[in-house]
Amino acid sequence: MTVTKELLHEAIEGLDDANLDEVYVLIKQFSLSSSTRKKPGLLSKLQRIQIDGPEDFAANSDAYVIGEKHA
Repeated sequence: MTVTKELLHEAIEGLDDANLDEVYVLIKQFSLSSSTRKKPGLLSKLQRIQIDGPEDFAANSDAYVIGEKHA
């Protein structure tokens, strides 16, 4: 069975008003947990990379590799 928003609305309409607080809390908890479960994308991961090296590291990386320069 495919659950649609309409089915959810019907189910909520059938509840007593006393249960609405509980349903609202469940929906909010689910909403928050599902938004935090999303995996970060590639660009988000790349933004978190930190390289510790000299300012000219990219321009002179070959010199650092062969030992002409020292970090």
